[in-house]
Amino acid sequence: MVFLVAVAVLDRAVAPTSGGELSLRHLLAVATAVLVVVAVDAVGAARPPASSWWGLVRLTAPGLVLWYGPAVTLISRQYPERVLDTPVGRFLNGPATPVFLWSALLTVALALATGAFLLEPLLRLTRLTGRGRPAWLASPYHTALAGIVGGAFVWRVIALLTIAPQRTDGGDPLYYHTQANTLAAGRGFIEPLNWIARGTSIPTALHGPAYTVYLSIFARLGGTTFFDNRIASSLVGAATVLVAALIAKRLAGPAAALVAATFAALYPNMWTIDGVLFPEGLFILCCGLAILAAYRWRDGNRLRDAVFLGAAIGAAALTRGEGTFLLVLLALP
Repeated sequence: MVFLVAVAVLDRAVAPTSGGELSLRHLLAVATAVLVVVAVDAVGAARPPASSWWGLVRLTAPGLVLWYGPAVTLISRQYPERVLDTPVGRFLNGPATPVFLWSALLTVALALATGAFLLEPLLRLTRLTGRGRPAWLASPYHTALAGIVGGAFVWRVIALLTIAPQRTDGGDPLYYHTQANTLAAGRGFIEPLNWIARGTSIPTALHGPAYTVYLSIFARLGGTTFFDNRIASSLVGAATVLVAALIAKRLAGPAAALVAATFAALYPNMWTIDGVLFPEGLFILCCGLAILAAYRWRDGNRLRDAVFLGAAIGAAALTRGEGTFLLVLLALP
């Protein structure tokens, strides 16, 4: 959290205008990550070993230093329409908030995957030296799940940068992309094609509004490109992996949760839709939340879980009309 807040503070409305300013910003970000490593290590050492979440944070912290620079470089290259060529180099000329937001998220995801699948196994090798397992390590379940969720987001970013179409010139993806931008601009839910062709504002309810509303949140922050829409959808995909694990853990335990999360992370029919701008990814997440809420409601019969279930079904129905069947097939029985 300290790292993300520091990145937000360092950001401004526009990108740096000089090479020195850009270099200073990178140095400050790396320094922030280093301070996170030192601070977490100091605080974590003072806490009892049972605080396994601190172990996960400490395991992730080195990856922040390792991956922040490459993540910023990779993300900033996805905005060719905002590139400004100057005698001292090439710089972004436009909203910088999306660049640093996606860079921070990608950095955290890479750090989680690196910590879980590289650093944690190396630390466990200390058993072979007779020193035993480091007491501050997080539980194997929490570490593995964090690595899988982080890896799922990284994999989706790789997919949208490699095999997904770079632009969409028609169909539903263009609809959602344009309507999200017009909604963020205060024009409401208008029909995108007429807006593009004639500049006329015709109210429409052709598609459910939930996906448009979700994309418009980032559009208000300056994320108005196809890339912004697609990486925001990839974030939904990573959240779906976590929800799949929570459902499986409730039904069959931690081992089943890790298996379910792995399948959800790698199943092509789930990660391909995130890179082509269709609402099915958000629909899957809402359905997963509804299933999780239904089990919680069944087991505890608490009002808050009933509210959670209703909200999840409502969100699913506002994403795709088929979500209304969850009311009949899940909630009522």
